[in-house]
Amino acid sequence: MKIIKGSANPKAEEKNFYQLSDFIYNLENPLFGKKEDEKYVWTLFKKVNKNWKQVSGNIKYGEKVPYTFGEKVTGIPFKIEVHVERKNLFNKNEKVLAATLIVTPRTKNESTIGRVILLNREKANVNTAKFNESLTAEARTSNLVGKEITFYLWEEGVTEDKKYQKPKTAQVDRYGIARVKFNLSDYATPQTWMSFFTGDDNVTKKFFVTASYQLKAVTNKTPVTVTDEQQQQQQQQQQQQPETKKKHSGPIEKLTEIVLIGVVKTAELFDDKTKTPTSIGKAAKQESPSNCICKDNQFRWGNKLSCAERKKVLQVCAELWGKNNKKQKASELMSVIHLETNKSFNPAADNGAGYSGLIQFSDASASSVNTTRSALKKMSFIEQMDYVKAYFLKKKDALKTMTDLYLLVLKQNAVGQGNNGRYILFDESISVPNVPYNKDNLNKEPWVTKYGYSSNPTFMREKDEWENKRMFQSYSKGLIERRGFPNGKTYVWEVTDKLTKEHYNLGSAQVFNGVCEDIPQEKKKITGKRAPWMDVAINIAKEMKGCTEDKEPMYSKAASYLRYCGNTFEPTDGENGPWCAAFMNWAIGQVSYSHAKSAASLAPLDKVAGKKYKKITKPVYGCIVVYKHKTKWKGHTGFLYGMTKSGRYILIGGNQDNTIRFDNYGEYTSNSKTKKLYGFYIPIDYEIKEIDYLTDADTYETSNEVNIKYGIVAKNSTGKTN
Repeated sequence: MKIIKGSANPKAEEKNFYQLSDFIYNLENPLFGKKEDEKYVWTLFKKVNKNWKQVSGNIKYGEKVPYTFGEKVTGIPFKIEVHVERKNLFNKNEKVLAATLIVTPRTKNESTIGRVILLNREKANVNTAKFNESLTAEARTSNLVGKEITFYLWEEGVTEDKKYQKPKTAQVDRYGIARVKFNLSDYATPQTWMSFFTGDDNVTKKFFVTASYQLKAVTNKTPVTVTDEQQQQQQQQQQQQPETKKKHSGPIEKLTEIVLIGVVKTAELFDDKTKTPTSIGKAAKQESPSNCICKDNQFRWGNKLSCAERKKVLQVCAELWGKNNKKQKASELMSVIHLETNKSFNPAADNGAGYSGLIQFSDASASSVNTTRSALKKMSFIEQMDYVKAYFLKKKDALKTMTDLYLLVLKQNAVGQGNNGRYILFDESISVPNVPYNKDNLNKEPWVTKYGYSSNPTFMREKDEWENKRMFQSYSKGLIERRGFPNGKTYVWEVTDKLTKEHYNLGSAQVFNGVCEDIPQEKKKITGKRAPWMDVAINIAKEMKGCTEDKEPMYSKAASYLRYCGNTFEPTDGENGPWCAAFMNWAIGQVSYSHAKSAASLAPLDKVAGKKYKKITKPVYGCIVVYKHKTKWKGHTGFLYGMTKSGRYILIGGNQDNTIRFDNYGEYTSNSKTKKLYGFYIPIDYEIKEIDYLTDADTYETSNEVNIKYGIVAKNSTGKTN
């Protein structure tokens, strides 16, 4: 018996070799017992309409042959046949089928995570760290540029429900790398912390970092263990002095080893590569886990960011202007970002005129910090802040006022004039050389000064200036209608007025005053007998009274739920910012039950995030109801409140007709039948009680009856859930 050895799923456009092996005698010895007069003929067949059709011009000969499949035939089955041509006992030629193999080529553009590493980049020796230090996790990917990778840091030995907590996400950059930072102290188990404070010197811990994309997952089998140099020296000294009484070191001196391993979770199976371990020693000083850096260092617009993003802003400002100035400079910088991103704080913000990012980098300014606008738009808020820092670094000492800070973004040659209100930034009355149109001139003087006035109507603050419209001879488009006065000017005072009144002052109402997601929360005392998160959801719904996501206070609330889950998009962004799941997970988080900090409505179905929930067959009060889109990886989710008399589910949920309200759904969320009921879930650590099951008291005529009960203004439902 013979077999064909080779890949059954070869990658398109790559040469793959196949060879015939004798299965019975020796799998490692191809063609064991081959006779000299035997000849091997390879034939390729393609499956066409359930039949095998021979591929012409593809006959091959030999013991080992190559095949290369094109990208256009990916997913189509092929059959390889090998025949043996030889002389039989009667010395006549015969052709005998020796083996067959079915192969299905896969795309060369498959999306994979090829390697995950975990390093301490703050030290020369990247394989050592202490508990008060940050660690960088990197995922090296293929064909995932712009996609979001989810990272999890977890300690070996924790239970499955504790393994994937506090995820961090990052977009894959143009080099195929996604990168996040973890504070190690946030991820150690209570037992590990205890070992550090009881003088146990013989503790070895292993940490794993997991990178996840979509559903399928692969985990490395064997962890790598490393011994820290200091620990080795201590062990050697103890061996050399066996009679010396062992002295327990205290929490500052003791160095306990923890190993960090990269683990891959990916959309396609692949061979895991070498992992780099990092030894973790004890921190010289530990802050109480109850301290909230965010609340101790409040700044304007901080409520629009996640905890990690707030810390990043403070870090950048401290590094640029010193620790004593970091809070004030953070408020100023956030006001500039609020203006430049059109209030979104979205690192991918683009004005459509060649400017992108948190401070609207041009191609030239992006190049000045060694990146591109395209790369910047693919970065997370935290990643892009490093480039914001690099941009301000070159003139940080000249940025005395908030206006100067913004002038470095708006017009660099005006930096230092922040206190000079009558300084002219743009002046339409000046003359420019009479030369043919050149796009590059728009970034040069005197064109910047002349055409900057009409291009920045937001700074037209004089009486009737913004309201006035006139015909204007533009540089690139000819005669067009523009706002402003003929031969108008933009003064520094106008920029200061706009920046202060509409961005800085308004930010005072958006300082962070919530619950810091990086602080472990004690389980709250349950006041009701049923799912306690329902009280949280209902109280918010009553507070919002039907206010929609495009108005305050619903806009800020919805944005905060997205930030809680690490999503930087706007709640009004129907494609990227649906917040039904973010609201659901936030509500569960307020009573400290298991949940994924995910804005994905299908999180309970995910291989990783889904470990936070368990599926139930019979719905109960407060359970998570998941609807799945029939063709796309998205859907809708909400909490079950009750039933209608006609048998429809009454859900309280976010993003239901753009607010938090009660709506009833059947098998589908709407008449379009695009989102179908998938299942019911509860947090994995919640135990269902008899009182949780629905009774006649949970039955209503319509969902609007419940809206009226709680004072929620709600028109008839349209079925809109994004």
